[in-house]
Amino acid sequence: MNGDVVLLRSVYRGRVRWTFPHAVVATEPLLALHVGPGTPGKLMKRAYGKRDYAEPWVRGDPPAGWIWEGGHVNLQAPLRPSRAGFDTTDWALDVRVEADGT
Repeated sequence: MNGDVVLLRSVYRGRVRWTFPHAVVATEPLLALHVGPGTPGKLMKRAYGKRDYAEPWVRGDPPAGWIWEGGHVNLQAPLRPSRAGFDTTDWALDVRVEADGT
């Protein structure tokens, strides 16, 4: 499975809120996925011209095309296998990590 690409989706109330292809970089002892800058996908953040996307997220507005810019740790529910790859639920709290680890 290392080297494979899987789709990681955040599902909230049965709707996909964001989705990006991720490279599988490790499977033991834990599953490790990576999405690099420049990867196209779908995302709610800034999809509607503003940084606060909680209202469209809850309302169920569809995500829009987005190019991953990278650089943060996403806090989310444990991954669940799906036909597309893995599903999770984003807990809408992110930790930004710079390339130098700060």
